[in-house]
Amino acid sequence: MNTLGIWLIGGQKKKSNPSIEKKWQWYQSLRSKFKEMLDAYSICVEKYGPPGNHLYAKRSDPGGGGCPLLGNQCPLKADANMDYNEDYGYTKEAEYESGSGIKSPRSSSCSQHIASEAKTSETETIDGFRSRLHLDANETEVDKKVLRELLHSHKRIKNLEKQLTLAGLSLPKENISYSVAKARVSELTEELQKIALSMGNTNDTKELAEQERNFGKLSEELDKYNNALMLTKEWAQEQKDKEYQWEINVSKANYKALQKIWRHMPVHIRNMSETTLASYATPNGKVLPIAIIKKFKRTNILMILRIDPADIELMHPSSLEAMRTTGLTLTERRALHEHLKGIATKWKEMKNDKLCGRKWMWHASLKSKFKDMLEKYDKHVETYGPSENHPYRKRNDPSGTGCALLGNQCPIKADQTINYNDDYRFPDHEEYEKQSVAKSNLPTMDELEKRKRENEFY
Repeated sequence: MNTLGIWLIGGQKKKSNPSIEKKWQWYQSLRSKFKEMLDAYSICVEKYGPPGNHLYAKRSDPGGGGCPLLGNQCPLKADANMDYNEDYGYTKEAEYESGSGIKSPRSSSCSQHIASEAKTSETETIDGFRSRLHLDANETEVDKKVLRELLHSHKRIKNLEKQLTLAGLSLPKENISYSVAKARVSELTEELQKIALSMGNTNDTKELAEQERNFGKLSEELDKYNNALMLTKEWAQEQKDKEYQWEINVSKANYKALQKIWRHMPVHIRNMSETTLASYATPNGKVLPIAIIKKFKRTNILMILRIDPADIELMHPSSLEAMRTTGLTLTERRALHEHLKGIATKWKEMKNDKLCGRKWMWHASLKSKFKDMLEKYDKHVETYGPSENHPYRKRNDPSGTGCALLGNQCPIKADQTINYNDDYRFPDHEEYEKQSVAKSNLPTMDELEKRKRENEFY
């Protein structure tokens, strides 16, 4: 009986043999991945044809047919990465390496040798730290603790480097300047676009395989120069300048959005219930719409627009993280970003502090969602026009032009879900609820325990 047969039986009796169970699970993982790849391959062949006659979509003809998948996304291209059609004369029969020299992990001295080498390497690393720190022979317990921490940090760094390498994000060994990296990135991007265009127009299998290889090599080189570019000070400054310019570009519209919401919001809204607000006369004698009342009270993050940013800055991160943000419109996100941008800068500067780091991450999440919504909104306006002149496609004219998105799929319609264009004469400037007790960075239970342990140590 062959090895696979033994494992198959082992799969049925795996409870009695943990070793066979692991082998069976390993084989099942391989089998599952194989079936997944085979299904994708078969579907692609069925739709667009077999190897040698696989129709690819042409970029110059976006409305045409053919396989639209680029690079290794296409199962046929991925399988052609390695060309096994040549014959190098090795035996086709089932001839295997002799297993006489193979030893089981338990009986082999290999693992002991590896462990010994690892121990030697650790000792050498610690000796290196000891030499650089100029420690004398009479090491104290504190010295030993420092050396252990340095060793653990060194191991973590090495492990991270391995993970980056496996992910194709390894740092370049040579020192590449900003100008060289940027120029090379531009050149490689252009070359890759040309090859991708050529691949879409090629039906010759050998030529296509060669193009695939070139595409892969250039992609690896592009990753290398992109990584080098992102390590330069110039690139970091460029990102800061872009972010600063983006803030300037959106600031005016953001402040207008904040004023719009302020005009609809009582200063002491947090102390008022939905029922009270529904019967509460606004400064110009109106009553707020129920939809706005429910939005303010149930999407409670909006109520911080009437809290002084200086008080929000001191709030515990758990209070901020607990606030509901579901269903915020673009106008509401604009207002929140404008209200919080000053204190977010302070949180970022102190992000090494655990609590400030959490608050900065919370704000970064809000900002990311806001930027995503704003980008979609701007692209939509660029295509179909602004909100006051936004042409919608008529249902009885499906071949006509205009925005065909229904309901909140259209960014403009989604932003108009809550109408903030009226004026209820609430203060549209920085008038905030008076805090009776200032919020503070209250320590968590974990931090209290940590402080207790530190006090006991010292």
